[in-house]
Amino acid sequence: LPPPRVLRIVQLSTGIRPSGLRALATDGLRIYFSEEQAGRYSLATMSVSGGEPALISTPIQSPFLEDIPPDGSEFLVTDRPDSRLECPLYIVPVVGGSARRVGNIEVGCAGWLPDRTKILYVRPDGLYLTNRDGSGTRKLASIPYPYWPRASPDGKLIRFSQWDPKTMAHSLWQVAPDGTGLRPLLPGWNNPPNECCGQWSADGRYFVFQSTRGGVTSTWAIRESVGFLRRAGIEPVRLTDGPIETFAPLVSRDGRKVFVIGRQTRGELTRYDAAARQFV
Repeated sequence: LPPPRVLRIVQLSTGIRPSGLRALATDGLRIYFSEEQAGRYSLATMSVSGGEPALISTPIQSPFLEDIPPDGSEFLVTDRPDSRLECPLYIVPVVGGSARRVGNIEVGCAGWLPDRTKILYVRPDGLYLTNRDGSGTRKLASIPYPYWPRASPDGKLIRFSQWDPKTMAHSLWQVAPDGTGLRPLLPGWNNPPNECCGQWSADGRYFVFQSTRGGVTSTWAIRESVGFLRRAGIEPVRLTDGPIETFAPLVSRDGRKVFVIGRQTRGELTRYDAAARQFV
């Protein structure tokens, strides 16, 4: 297979503020995200072809979208009314029904396993796996400050991001669902590492993530090994390269597109007025 490449970039929305890094999910027809307004979050949706977003009503005070399963039937959300690192976790049906809390656990962020019977979640001390009702919780990896856990479509591999408070570096890691084989995904590829927020394509052939190099955040892709005698092309391929920075990449269900949050930073020249003691 040839390396993936971007043929064109289309802007789908204007004037919205998708919140945080864990921002995008899709069921194939619509894109879902959390939008921040006055310090509170709301669930929002829009067509994959673009248009005006619409808010989704939920009984949760400040719903922050974590993930959506392959069949698109349920949201996994945390309730984040303030700046706490760990928050209650809920399962919310996409169409009708009431929100159900996942036991009494509080999490930093979370993600579905493909069969929806189990949920990955993180706390400052490591990566965990639990049943959808919050029972049977077990720790998969003892690693400080993990975030953004995602399972491969076949459920055989888990990848997540990790923040090192000593070096301020962000890196990608992987581990098996039984907790074995914990290792960094791209050791030595970017020095210092500054990668995060990976997602698999629905067929498991590609893994996309964001990486910051030279002060610019771009989208990258890794070709995965699929089937007998096929070797993984572990060397990442850059998909985007400014001037717009791209964050939180998400592959469309048909594998033909990648949705991203685009941001272009702007600055202006200012002068300090010593007499007035202010910038003008």
